[in-house]
Amino acid sequence: MKHAILAVFLSVCSVAQQPTKTILISVHAENEGPEGLWVQSGKDLSAPELAKLQELLDSSFSTDKDVRLVEMQDKRDHVEIVVSVTKVPRGEGRWYYAASSVIGLARPKADEFISHNVIVGQDIPTVAKAIGFSFASIRLRLALELFPR
Repeated sequence: MKHAILAVFLSVCSVAQQPTKTILISVHAENEGPEGLWVQSGKDLSAPELAKLQELLDSSFSTDKDVRLVEMQDKRDHVEIVVSVTKVPRGEGRWYYAASSVIGLARPKADEFISHNVIVGQDIPTVAKAIGFSFASIRLRLALELFPR
């Protein structure tokens, strides 16, 4: 039993000592537009609101040492996060912000779907933070290269 525990401990230590691989990621926020169907009450975000969401997303991902932001058109394999967002009135001039976040792997031959999340929050920072959490949920799989080639 001691040997098994020692073997597990040493294997974990050896994995932990390996240099981390940089994760390339592109993030793009866009309006749901054009103003949805007649049964939907959502409105497009203003240009400053959309810019704020994009800035919050970029800054949340760029703070990690092993993550590097790239353009969506980058030809290298990378994680691609596309966020489609709208705002829905909740009374007294306030809004709920609803985002549809798709996470995929952009690859030269074929893109691969990883995850889709619908997030609703009372403000833009809350939505941006939730999108960051959805990426964190797949981060270990990316670091361990558990996605098939």
